[in-house]
Amino acid sequence: MEKKERILLCFSGVFTVLTLGLTYIVLNYDLIAFDGAIYKWFNSWWREGFTPIVRAFTLLADSKVCFVLTGLAISFLAYKKLYYYAFLITTSAGGGVAIAYAMKLTIARERQTV
Repeated sequence: MEKKERILLCFSGVFTVLTLGLTYIVLNYDLIAFDGAIYKWFNSWWREGFTPIVRAFTLLADSKVCFVLTGLAISFLAYKKLYYYAFLITTSAGGGVAIAYAMKLTIARERQTV
């Protein structure tokens, strides 16, 4: 097995374990209490000017930003003729979207309002 294949296999295993662990937590624990702990933690660290910084970071995970960045990465890799890696990014992004959509359909929960 080549080095890049071992690295890819290692990252795949790590993400699989993280996904399964998150799914276990979502299905077996009270997520309202979990959200409350996060909310309490953010409020304990609140400082003037902290809210715009947090909002800027949350915009990085916006679906439009992720779509544009994925498109740029795929375009760059295709330009460099690294089609295998462009394919990997495409499939991983598509799989992530599918998993997120499936989880939102199956696990509906209330969120705290600020």
